[in-house]
Amino acid sequence: MYKRQLLNFVSADKKLVWWHHGSVNMNPTQKDNFLKDCECCDKVVFVSEGIRRAVLSEFPDLEVKSAVVPNMIDSRYIIEKGAVAEERGERERTSLNLLSIGRFSPEKNYIICPDICRRLIDSGFNVRWTMVGDGVQLETTKQKVSDMGLNDSFCFTGTKENPYVYYNAADVFVHTSLVESQSITILESMACGVPVVTVKSIGPLEFMTDGENGFLCENNVDMIAEKISTVFTDKALRQRFIKNSADTVLGYSPNVIMQRIEECLN
Repeated sequence: MYKRQLLNFVSADKKLVWWHHGSVNMNPTQKDNFLKDCECCDKVVFVSEGIRRAVLSEFPDLEVKSAVVPNMIDSRYIIEKGAVAEERGERERTSLNLLSIGRFSPEKNYIICPDICRRLIDSGFNVRWTMVGDGVQLETTKQKVSDMGLNDSFCFTGTKENPYVYYNAADVFVHTSLVESQSITILESMACGVPVVTVKSIGPLEFMTDGENGFLCENNVDMIAEKISTVFTDKALRQRFIKNSADTVLGYSPNVIMQRIEECLN
């Protein structure tokens, strides 16, 4: 209701509403309010084609207003911020250095990370896993790490104003999220030249090809651990992922995305 009042209050030639959620879970009242909000807008913009299709399956009448404009990835800015020396970690050459960035909530699925770590240690790896973020499942995840005797393998940094510094110390970026509309952190990792192993969800399925610019996994601890091991030990595969990922990120550059936004406004 308040959003609709604001939309009606604002005087503009074009009004857009942006959908960033990775799923469509609404009760009947929420659905009705959403449709009424959309009636006040010229375009309903989605950050990926996958989530656009998911929403249109629930609201097919919105198709004529729908458009796809992903979040932009400014590689130059990310790399510059990542090069800041302050609090930057150096890669431990004797370790498998893993990185995950995001909020600790059920859909992010970080609760399986200790199990993945245990599989890797049992396979002979010296794991150092940095986890950046905060959230309702942070303490639960920390407790599981402690209960499994893995405190020496994990570093929980909390929320950081500049998370980009941690990419420089990572060998593999691990993304366990079950729900993503786009997944900015995966694209940021690609921009920094860090290979990605991720659980399949709407967002990464749109720009990742399994085995070409990263690994797409089922939500399976053994499979994720195996793919991390593979990309870490296979140097040729690693370099292919890095090269192809750099090409992928070009499709999300500021120039490309601004052109998409201008098309929505015209």
